[in-house]
Amino acid sequence: MPSYDIRLCKRDGAKPTYRMTETNDFAAICVARKIAEYGDHVEVWRGMDCIYSAQECGSFSLSSKLERHPIAVLSNA
Repeated sequence: MPSYDIRLCKRDGAKPTYRMTETNDFAAICVARKIAEYGDHVEVWRGMDCIYSAQECGSFSLSSKLERHPIAVLSNA
């Protein structure tokens, strides 16, 4: 399974990064949208490729399977 990095740019200036392993790009994007808050800029990276970049504007619901996935915080600076 591929490894993904989720990079957030929070409204308060914090830039946390999360690393996880997912089955495919869509699942990684779903997790990224789930952890993002209104107004955050979100990027999902698979290796050196940015596969998703967006400004989150609302809530997004996921199946309970994706909500249970473990995510490791890499940095919060």
